[in-house]
Amino acid sequence: MMQVKLKEKNLQLRKKLKAERKEKKVFSNALAEMKKGFGVKVKELSILSRIGDSISSSLDEKTVCESIINILISEMTAENCSVMLVSDDGKTLRLKAVQGQTQPRPRYFSDDKVSTVIKVGVGIAGKAAKTGKTVLVRDTAKIRGFKKLKGGIKTISSLLCIPITGKDGLIGVINMSHPSAGEFTREDERLFNLISNQAALAFDNIKLFIKVKKMAQDLERLVMERTKELRDSEQKYKNLMKYGSDAIFIVSVKTGKISNCNEKAGKLAGRPPKKLIGRHLKELFPKNRINSAKELIEL
Repeated sequence: MMQVKLKEKNLQLRKKLKAERKEKKVFSNALAEMKKGFGVKVKELSILSRIGDSISSSLDEKTVCESIINILISEMTAENCSVMLVSDDGKTLRLKAVQGQTQPRPRYFSDDKVSTVIKVGVGIAGKAAKTGKTVLVRDTAKIRGFKKLKGGIKTISSLLCIPITGKDGLIGVINMSHPSAGEFTREDERLFNLISNQAALAFDNIKLFIKVKKMAQDLERLVMERTKELRDSEQKYKNLMKYGSDAIFIVSVKTGKISNCNEKAGKLAGRPPKKLIGRHLKELFPKNRINSAKELIEL
């Protein structure tokens, strides 16, 4: 009887121990997931912080493009990264910066340098640009017509393309790729979207700076043109007063007083021009009783 009770008790203890082990495993797995999630969040904050510090205050396109690529290559699993910007007419994407497997640092293409140009809607990057949505390709081997790289460079298998969209619409596309399939996940896509938002702010700031700079240049050019016109007009006025064959009086319409006159006018009035300035016309032509410049014109 005693042995039966001991067996039952042992059985209960084993069940309880098994249940506790199971509960411990569940708790351990949950803790591991939490730590993993925490690690992901820390990584995201680190990348966003670096992106923000590098490009938020920059007004230089080259610096922004190179900073984005530098950070993505160093922080994520991508072996290739590029930034493409949309043309002014919105029809094409032009490669502005790239870093590949054989390049130690990003290469930037200024407007006067030849680089890759694709139509919006063509290819994977073009599709991301046209739809405004991220395109994640886990294995390019499953995509018919995908071009393989030449020159000894590893074939691209994983690809992640995300559009950069600013307040005025499409700005460009960021591309990341890897020679191994399945390297990018939906978590990478989510982080990539956050990075894209930071990039959009930076490029919007650059556009605004360029716009303001152009307005300032246009205003400066306009001021210079108007200044030249005023100088030319002033010179013509001086030449007319000095070399004109007629007597010229500059008279205030309101007061009828002389503000300026030339040598011919002085001879006509019989006085030096300097002594005529500030005098009223009626003093020069008392017989005609002139009280204003308007009356003089009507004579």
